[in-house]
Amino acid sequence: MSDASPSAPITLVLPDGQAIERVRLYKRQQLDSGLWMYRIGVPLWQTAAGGGVEPAEYGT
Repeated sequence: MSDASPSAPITLVLPDGQAIERVRLYKRQQLDSGLWMYRIGVPLWQTAAGGGVEPAEYGT
């Protein structure tokens, strides 16, 4: 089974306890072992060409 639910709110909790909200779910897939794999996009900031910062998305 492979599907994505764009209306489901997702919060990513990092190992240090930080929580990142508004993570985007692109795809989920259940493996033969029963485990789930997720393809997500995480909002973040990146350095802009002019030296400032701009919003971006990191996809995994």
